[in-house]
Amino acid sequence: MGLFDFLRGAPPVRLWTAEDDPVIARLRRAEELGDWQEVARFLSGLSLTDERAYCVNTLSNSRAPLWFFESWVKAEPERADAWLSRGCRYVDWAWEARGEGTADTVEEDGWPLFFERLQRAWSDFDTAAELAPNDPLPHAEQIGCAIGLQMGDEAASACFEEVTRRDQECWAAHSRMLAQKCKKWGGSHDEMFEFARSTSAASPDGSGLHALIAEAHFERWLYRFAFEGDKESSGRYWDDPQVREELVAAHRQSLGSDRFRGGAWDLPRRNMFACLLALAGAHSEAASEFDKIGNTPDEWPWQFFGKPLQAYARLRKGSFKHRQ
Repeated sequence: MGLFDFLRGAPPVRLWTAEDDPVIARLRRAEELGDWQEVARFLSGLSLTDERAYCVNTLSNSRAPLWFFESWVKAEPERADAWLSRGCRYVDWAWEARGEGTADTVEEDGWPLFFERLQRAWSDFDTAAELAPNDPLPHAEQIGCAIGLQMGDEAASACFEEVTRRDQECWAAHSRMLAQKCKKWGGSHDEMFEFARSTSAASPDGSGLHALIAEAHFERWLYRFAFEGDKESSGRYWDDPQVREELVAAHRQSLGSDRFRGGAWDLPRRNMFACLLALAGAHSEAASEFDKIGNTPDEWPWQFFGKPLQAYARLRKGSFKHRQ
């Protein structure tokens, strides 16, 4: 924020947090108080898979007390959402043991805890699926477990098929399946792009699934940056006109479309598109997403391009300057 913005009383740029969502903030307070009834009532009122996936994953992150989910399962062993939520908390707990770095940064005692906790999560998702056989979400969550447990593409694909039989547009499942196709998880760049492009080609105008194209390009850039040891050329990835054209086309079919319906995962998708479009020089499209994000960007993916707020401010300024 510049001097004149300060004098005008413009709000400072800060990172978005879950507490900015009043519903999530209220449910987190319920967790802290052990009020599983409040959380259960709210989740039971959600009908869209991605809304439920977003809420369950947000409420089960590392801030959530593990005892809350243990108490809920004990109190309501016949409620699928209790097992689903505890399973998601176990997944987050597993990543706490492993850490977010590359495999060579994991402590020796981190691996056994990582796998043990993912196995517990898988079991909870199995129970949730048995209690709610029409719910795609337990199977969507198992895709992430399959990746971490190194079960391979066949196991992840089986989970994905269970999801799409129940909900063909589940973003959570598609995003995790894209991760399974990534080279860093045993797939390949070609497999990843084929999955993203074939999904996009089969999706209607206005579907959020076209954003898989942007995720694939981000993952390709990240692999070059983190694993190929070619940090100089990785910065030139975004200069490729074919990359820019494909990002623009995906944006126009999804968040930039008049038919875009919106959904629970809009915030991460907006931040992703704003960042990548700006890097690729598609400033008008990027600026439209910066307008919607405003002064509260998410941390992801800005942290990969410097300090998050500085990277956001720098790229936003450039897109606003060059927008047409």
